[in-house]
Amino acid sequence: SDLDLTVAPQGPAAADTTGEEAPRPLAKVEPTITEETSTEFRNQRICAACGLVFAILLMIGFSIARFIPPPPPLASAAEVAARFRENAISIRTGFVCTMLGAAFIPAWCVALYTQLRHIKSQGAALPMAQMCAGMLNALLFMLPAMFWEITAYRADTRSFEATQTLNDIATIIFICPFSFGLTQGFAIALAIL
Repeated sequence: SDLDLTVAPQGPAAADTTGEEAPRPLAKVEPTITEETSTEFRNQRICAACGLVFAILLMIGFSIARFIPPPPPLASAAEVAARFRENAISIRTGFVCTMLGAAFIPAWCVALYTQLRHIKSQGAALPMAQMCAGMLNALLFMLPAMFWEITAYRADTRSFEATQTLNDIATIIFICPFSFGLTQGFAIALAIL
């Protein structure tokens, strides 16, 4: 038959018969972690931890301000004013802590954005929507804290009604605009799906 059943030599013998070196097996490639990628991972972990820092500072701030629970909506102007007059220093201290905590929200949103961008099936729209809504959420924690600060600043010289009005403004800003939180949550959920 015309079939050649000889096996070509392997290894060093192959180089001798053909004059060429035999192909070498592929080396196993280990992923290398460069200084740049390790720094990026570290930065992402720091940004992600900012969400926890925010939550802790928020709870500490509200506790120091004695706003757990907040003033009831049916409280009279005199009751609200008395609360701010009696606790002015703790309210100011607590809401400075809350404003400090709100400053950590943007970094947390950037960490979420970065992780959502790793989902290949999604474009940039949902991660960006999450990040923008999260940035606006930072304002929704910062503004009421500022108004409560203003309310406590000169609570002893202000009329009861003015104190109650400032408290109402802060409370409504804190409670009502939940739409940014919903937008952020839906953007995260849709990006994951």
